[in-house]
Amino acid sequence: MQWIIDRMEGKIAVVESQNGAIFSVPVSALPKNAKEGDVLSVSVDEQTTEDRRTSIKDKMKKLFGE
Repeated sequence: MQWIIDRMEGKIAVVESQNGAIFSVPVSALPKNAKEGDVLSVSVDEQTTEDRRTSIKDKMKKLFGE
């Protein structure tokens, strides 16, 4: 998926997705060198997601037992 930075309004960036949806994102959530007109690639890191889920599941087991 790609986002295009339409404009920056202070601490908010207005971005447009490939399907035309327009939404606001905090500038702090974007790469430091991002600017108006830039195209950002957005993807899911499946391995990191699974690692986090496993870690959270393990912590829940320790807290609440099974």
